[in-house]
Amino acid sequence: MRIECVSPFHVNLMWSDLFNDIVNAIKKTGGHIRANTIWNKLVVGDCNLLLFLEENQHDIKIAVVGQFEEWDGETVFHANLVCKGTTKLWKENLPLLKDWAAGHGAKKIILAGQQDVYSRVFKEDNIKRVYTVYEMEI
Repeated sequence: MRIECVSPFHVNLMWSDLFNDIVNAIKKTGGHIRANTIWNKLVVGDCNLLLFLEENQHDIKIAVVGQFEEWDGETVFHANLVCKGTTKLWKENLPLLKDWAAGHGAKKIILAGQQDVYSRVFKEDNIKRVYTVYEMEI
């Protein structure tokens, strides 16, 4: 497996192939963001679109939308949205994302989701819950 980071100039070429998967992933995370917001962030370079591809193949196995941020004075890669593939495939390929992010200066990976799935799935991968987000209507 390898990671390809899609240039903001090429997001449009991939968008129709990924749109339904992105919409489905948004639904699983509570629907707090819209697909067109993600598209806008990708085409202006505010977020990265990472594609996990089998060697010598072009089939997208996993897609990750995320960006580099500063947390507690360190550069982190914040994976905002993961789509396609299975939890098992994502777990198997997390080391690849770690290597990619480290190669781009990140010291940590931040994973966010609606439910506490990550602490169960990645419990042996030295993952810890850092904070919980609450929402209040106003």
